Amino acid sequence: MEKTENMHFIDHVVEGMRKSAAELDEFQLQLSLGKMEAMDAFHALKKSYGNFTHEMKLKAIHGKQNWDEILGKIQDLQVQLALGKAETAEVFEEQKKKIGLAIHSLQVAIKTNPTFIESNALFLETLENLKLKLEILSEKLNPLKEKVSTEFTARKEQLEDAILQFKENIRSKSTIDERFATFQDELSKAFNHFKKAFVSR
Repeated sequence: MEKTENMHFIDHVVEGMRKSAAELDEFQLQLSLGKMEAMDAFHALKKSYGNFTHEMKLKAIHGKQNWDEILGKIQDLQVQLALGKAETAEVFEEQKKKIGLAIHSLQVAIKTNPTFIESNALFLETLENLKLKLEILSEKLNPLKEKVSTEFTARKEQLEDAILQFKENIRSKSTIDERFATFQDELSKAFNHFKKAFVSR
């Protein structure tokens, strides 16, 4: 029974990764077609993820587990997402850096609390998704960076390979403790593959 539940959990996470890949692709497409100005997209992003972190904060407050440290880190991220409007690329980069540090700090706190990962695994995917969107915006705002165009089908294959590798690496662990111990590392690796597909560096 436990193995079946674990497989369902992994399939749920993999489905979330596929949705993230599609969302990142749409986000990048809207920016490249000029449907969204980069600064407007940044502010919409901060608002959207600010709302999401608020929901996660409420879950942590009303949860039965002791997630005080995680709650504090979520609040730190909320503060960074609520910072004022970035009018220049320099201010954007400064805010992006602070948001990135808040995300990293939150991820470290989550990594030490497997009960949070177990009940909120998609939160980690959402944090990785936010980091990638910030990278895409950073690239868009800096015209001096060399642009590398990737064909859509090649990108889809690359992302699907990363997702399948993630799934296989998690499934290869024999116990739930081993799976949760490697979950965040494997998720980060998968999103690094996403980054290579969406951000030309």
